[in-house]
Amino acid sequence: MRILTAYMRHSVISATVIVVLILLGVEALMEFISQLSDIGVAHYGMWHAFIFVLTQLPSDLYQLFPMAGFLGCLIGLGRLASSSQLIVMRSAGVSLAGITWSVIKAALLMIVMVTFIGEFIAPKLEATGEVIKASALAHKVGFKALGGVWLRDAGSFVHIG
Repeated sequence: MRILTAYMRHSVISATVIVVLILLGVEALMEFISQLSDIGVAHYGMWHAFIFVLTQLPSDLYQLFPMAGFLGCLIGLGRLASSSQLIVMRSAGVSLAGITWSVIKAALLMIVMVTFIGEFIAPKLEATGEVIKASALAHKVGFKALGGVWLRDAGSFVHIG
């Protein structure tokens, strides 16, 4: 049963990874297109837009994963069913509960990984991307210091923090 569980886990996770890559590719393309209007303003260039889009991808993954996980499970099980592998598993004595539990374990593994990415990695990368974009667009009008930010406008200085 352990080999079948690993095989089903591999099938579901590989299908989910393919769906995630396709959805993130489309999302990255749309996000990059939305950045084209800012390219050329101050020091914001193609490289800054590319870095900004890359730093937004983990949060996009976190938002898109429920749909991608569902589609990945359906596609993975559909591939097994289309080649009659699920029927062979059932005739070998694997119960529906065993098949379902194998898929649930794969889904739980993916949920834990994506939750870690979404809660710990994505916010830091998203903030980094926003800082990179803001500093490139603002043409160095501020200075980030410990405990706040100093901004300059003509002859006025403002400390926020």
